[in-house]
Amino acid sequence: MQNTFFLKDPIAYANKNVSFVALNQKQLKSAIDFTLSTFLAQDQTNLILVSFTQNPIELILNTPQQWRKKLIIIDAFSKEDQKVPQIIHVDNASDLTSIMIAVEKAQKLLSGKIVILFDAMNMLAIYNKKDTLGKFIHIFCNKTRLEERTAILFTVKESTDEEILELLNEFADKAYDFSSLFISAISTLTE
Repeated sequence: MQNTFFLKDPIAYANKNVSFVALNQKQLKSAIDFTLSTFLAQDQTNLILVSFTQNPIELILNTPQQWRKKLIIIDAFSKEDQKVPQIIHVDNASDLTSIMIAVEKAQKLLSGKIVILFDAMNMLAIYNKKDTLGKFIHIFCNKTRLEERTAILFTVKESTDEEILELLNEFADKAYDFSSLFISAISTLTE
């Protein structure tokens, strides 16, 4: 796993608010894995992962047994309806209503502190018009705050339209941009 030290602040700040984290493509998988394991290791914390990029069965199998009951994956990645209790399948990544309903269903299955992760907002931007996605982000962020939940919205910056980045920055309580972190670190090593 790549070093994900840069996620220390977004994870520490995650308490009944919405954070937005912009990454580059190479950072995404390790950032998701690190964030999942950090939150699941906390005693009273449960996690909902809305996944557009990862195989849910693989994620469940790679999660330690004692944490599996604390994790629900909303699968917008695979085309198959999984028959696993921790996976809620969404037929279409463009169906924002189904995604919101799946998040609400997952919340009812968990108790205690709940953290909601979206692993790739850039994928939502591919399947939805900017205005529609903007309304979804606005409603989701407000609802999350009103319910005193925590959410972290990840996106791959180079794959996300500038207007969507502005919306995510606007509606999040805190925004982080780590997308150029490894590029600048590599360039200084080669000079």
